[in-house]
This record gives sequence, structure tokens and C-alpha cells, in this order.
Amino acid sequence: MLNRFKRLWPVFLVIIGSGLDSYYCVRDMEMLRDVELNPMCVAIIDVAGVHGLVGAKAVGLGIALTTMFEIERLHVKGWRTVWVALGLAQLGVCLSYFR
Repeated sequence: MLNRFKRLWPVFLVIIGSGLDSYYCVRDMEMLRDVELNPMCVAIIDVAGVHGLVGAKAVGLGIALTTMFEIERLHVKGWRTVWVALGLAQLGVCLSYFR
């Protein structure tokens, strides 16, 4: 069990980071359009609203996790580095909400 956790911690961070990010998007939906810095997110909010943005984030989460497991399955050189980089990036997202 511990070996699985050691291997899958980046996946857990990606899921937790995505969930936390989506929660804050819905919680702050009235002002999100005015403070969002990502132009792609602003475009999605303009077209589909905040709920559409959360849906797009869910699709992105699926794509990210599928890609992570696929590069592992195919034994792509450096797949562990990609997993760790994604995990640490999501840890940064999580920590940015608590500053």
C-alpha cells in the first residue's frame, strides 16, 4: 500500500488541486471574471459561464490524468519527471489558495 502511495502522490495532488481550484471558482463566481488572469479561462467564462469553466477544468483533469498514466504505461523516457513536475505544480496551486 505504501509503495502505491509513493508512486501515486502526484496523481492525488493533481486531483486535490483541481478540486480545490474548482471549489474556489464556484465560491467566487460573481467576481471571478474580473480577477481571472488566464485568457483561456476568461474566454470560457464569457461563452459558458463559471459552470462551463468548471466543466472544462474537469475535462482538463481527465486529459492530464490519462496522459500521466499513458506515458507511464508506454514507459516514455522521463515519465517520473513529468509526474513529479505535475504533482509539484498542483501543490503550488493548492498552496497559493492559503497565502
